[in-house]
Amino acid sequence: MHRQGVKVVFFDAGGTLIAPRSSFGEIYSRVLEPLGIQVDPMEFRQAAREAWSEFDGVIGRGRDRYSHYPGGELEYWLRYVTRVLERVSNAGRAEEAAAALHAAFSDPQAWSVFPEVRPTLKTLRERGKRLGVISNWDSRLRALLESLDLAREFETIVVSCEVGVEKPHEAIFERALESLGVEAREAFHVGDDPISDYEGPRSAGLGAALLVRAGSSPPGVTSVSALDGLLPLIF
Repeated sequence: MHRQGVKVVFFDAGGTLIAPRSSFGEIYSRVLEPLGIQVDPMEFRQAAREAWSEFDGVIGRGRDRYSHYPGGELEYWLRYVTRVLERVSNAGRAEEAAAALHAAFSDPQAWSVFPEVRPTLKTLRERGKRLGVISNWDSRLRALLESLDLAREFETIVVSCEVGVEKPHEAIFERALESLGVEAREAFHVGDDPISDYEGPRSAGLGAALLVRAGSSPPGVTSVSALDGLLPLIF
């Protein structure tokens, strides 16, 4: 589906622009082994997904998880890591584990930029498109994008923890549009989550494409397998 009149292209961050150099499960396994927590990376991966879905249900999708608890994002991550550990091992050292994982994922060296990102952003800018980020993330995202030399590529970076809501809530898309002074029909969003990054922006009036780097796309969904697949959709 070609979208005419696009002035701004918004990108999700995790899984779209950047990803951990190792899998989440591998990082959990490596970081927690010195604490005596020895679990297969695939088990960590599954437990992490289940815990994330559980908190979606407890907090409510679209609400900012990082301000939900009195202790802010650090309390959220402690509760989250505790639930992960309860699924695969025991949560006796959850505080140490949460601190170690927070430090590990704060390190820019733990992250990589997908290879087609910079060339795609360059082409979009050269062809007159304005660029932005809309991400469900905590307070570390801006510094992380700066360290990866990505922040300067975007006119605006809208982060859920600063807005107080997460995608797919319409308010986060409205904030992004307001920050650039454009209307929803003039904007396009791409990301890898079917609800947050496809249904969410479409409900807010933006054009959207779902990024499916592996596997097959859901039926009836406009999708791309890499970010350079956006170009034919908006030009």
